[in-house]
Amino acid sequence: MAAQHPCNYERRSWRSMCHILQLLTSDFISFKYCTSILIIIIIIIIIIIIIIIIIIIIIIIIIIIIIIIIIIIIIIIIIIIIIIIITIIIIIIIIIIIIIIIIIIIIIIIIIIIIIIESLETDFQKERPFISGKSTQKKEEEEEEEEEEEEEEEEEEEEEEEEEEEEEEGGGERRRRRRRRREEEEEEEEEEEEEEEEEEEEEEDDDDDDDDDEEEEEEEEEEEEEEEEEEEEEEEEEDDDDDDDDEEEEEEEEEEEEEEEEEEEEEEEEDDDDDDDDEDEDEDEDEEEEEEEEEEEEEEEEEEEDDDDDDDDEEEEEEEEEEEEEEEEEEEEEEEEEEDDDDEEEEEEEEEEEEEEEEEEEEEDLSTENTI
Repeated sequence: MAAQHPCNYERRSWRSMCHILQLLTSDFISFKYCTSILIIIIIIIIIIIIIIIIIIIIIIIIIIIIIIIIIIIIIIIIIIIIIIIITIIIIIIIIIIIIIIIIIIIIIIIIIIIIIIESLETDFQKERPFISGKSTQKKEEEEEEEEEEEEEEEEEEEEEEEEEEEEEEGGGERRRRRRRRREEEEEEEEEEEEEEEEEEEEEEDDDDDDDDDEEEEEEEEEEEEEEEEEEEEEEEEEDDDDDDDDEEEEEEEEEEEEEEEEEEEEEEEEDDDDDDDDEDEDEDEDEEEEEEEEEEEEEEEEEEEDDDDDDDDEEEEEEEEEEEEEEEEEEEEEEEEEEDDDDEEEEEEEEEEEEEEEEEEEEEDLSTENTI
């Protein structure tokens, strides 16, 4: 009856395993050592399983870390792309602002030049009035010319009467020469008047854009008339008095000096205009340099901000890695503690099993003695 009990069956199977170990070792091993060896084998198997589980867990953790790193890299790339787009937009806005400023500066310069030209024209008109091509001014000049012609005709008639009186009194060849010269001068004046009338008609037919050319032509005509009048006066003075030559020369010199002074004033005005243009150009260059410096400073600030962002990202990554390492260490410590607890429990179980085995052996010995 005792052999059929299930506990006895288990004992027999355990003892059969011990006999197998004894046969493998081919030495005499007691039942106590056999059980300890089996327990060691089981512990080794359990340790191997635990190591495999730990390796699998470590692999899973590494994969998770790699995935997190990839996600962080993608986020950083997206942030960099956004920053680049923002910088491009800012640069485009700055370029547009610079273009607008340049256009405004050019418009201001053009307005200043126009104002300067108008002021010069007004000054020139004040110093030396000329015909503007308007019909009113031309009519006034024509009336003045007609009055001058009438005065000249009256003077010529008086001179002719005087010459006739002188001829009657017995004037010589000198008076005849004077008469011839005066007749020639009259013919020349008539031709000049005809030419002037033709030129005036042509000028009236021209557009308002040719006002400057007309002014120059009229100035030239006035100068020619003045020169002709001077020549006539000189001839008359030479015929009348040789002593007045010095006075005429002085007048000519004065006129030449006046003309030279006018030319010098015009040159000075042109130089002033050139100086103003140079000053404007220098101001434009200074403004451009200042704008370039501002752009460089902005770029440097943006680069510093990018560097700061990169440093912040690196610090965050380092902190995350440190946290992960701390978590891993904590997990390892917990696993070690669990292993220690398992070892203690196993040792306690082994001790209990050994005690039970000893009791069983004693019972078996007693049973064998009884059977004997």
